[in-house]
Amino acid sequence: MRYRVYCLMGDGETAEGSVWEAMSFCSKYKLDNLVAVFDVNRLGQSQETAFGHDMELYRKRVESYGFHTIVVDGHDVVALQNAFNEAKTVKGKPTAVVAHTYKGRGIPDGSPTSRNRRDADVTKQTVRRRHETDGTPTSRNRRDADVTKQTGSGDG
Repeated sequence: MRYRVYCLMGDGETAEGSVWEAMSFCSKYKLDNLVAVFDVNRLGQSQETAFGHDMELYRKRVESYGFHTIVVDGHDVVALQNAFNEAKTVKGKPTAVVAHTYKGRGIPDGSPTSRNRRDADVTKQTVRRRHETDGTPTSRNRRDADVTKQTGSGDG
């Protein structure tokens, strides 16, 4: 096949039987153009997930459904790129990338436990501080940059 299909799922969502039924179907029909990405942040809609960050358990479950399985640090962009490249080489079975993540990681809000909380508030001020820290443009900066590019002036 000349195209690839990527399906992103949260670990809370994978508690549903329909996910595993679909995985069984994909494996049976050898859908090797499919990459299922599991975002394992250990947090469901209202509580922690049953398996938390037990990456070995996720790996074994996914492999038992016939998927080529790659476990990665979901915050490591190079590891993700490598996993997606590896998936392109797999023939005769779908691939799953099981990504170990922390919800809100990288957003400074002064709370040492924020990266592990599902209900951590992300305010405009928090996002603005993050942009100032890493140098990425805020929507206002981006608008100003676009105006500068169009008019050739720095006045915006």
